[in-house]
Amino acid sequence: MLNNRKILYIALTLSLALNVFVLGVAGYYGYQFRGFGKDDQWIENRITRLENRFLERLDAPDQSFTRGVFNARRPELRKAFSQLGDARHDVGLALRAADPDPSTLTAAIDKSQDAADRVNKNLHGLLRDLAQGLSLQARQEISEHIRDHHSRRDVKNTDRGDID
Repeated sequence: MLNNRKILYIALTLSLALNVFVLGVAGYYGYQFRGFGKDDQWIENRITRLENRFLERLDAPDQSFTRGVFNARRPELRKAFSQLGDARHDVGLALRAADPDPSTLTAAIDKSQDAADRVNKNLHGLLRDLAQGLSLQARQEISEHIRDHHSRRDVKNTDRGDID
């Protein structure tokens, strides 16, 4: 009986330790992401990640030019991404409404499409500005990166059955 009681205490102690660990990890990540979606830091992170993807492929003079273009375009990119986030939020609200109004949903979707178009225009404007000042080698590097990125995305979509 004493042996069984020891095993039971050990099992209960290990279970308690595991539960405390899991709750601690969940609490930590909950605290870390508490502001996600409530502020615009995700926008800045996304723009910075995009900029870094360009910079890692370029030499020093092209990196300097690229930083300048990103710094000039950053406010408009930030605004466009923010408007897109707001518009998508509105679509979500319209979809979750208890008594959905088709005209409200249509207006929200149109707003989202317009915001997505603004993001697209800003990104294409960024590429246009970069293309005008980068060296031939840098333009080729960016072209290869975009081609590779799109081919990976197309393969991923084909695997899901999205593309014929």
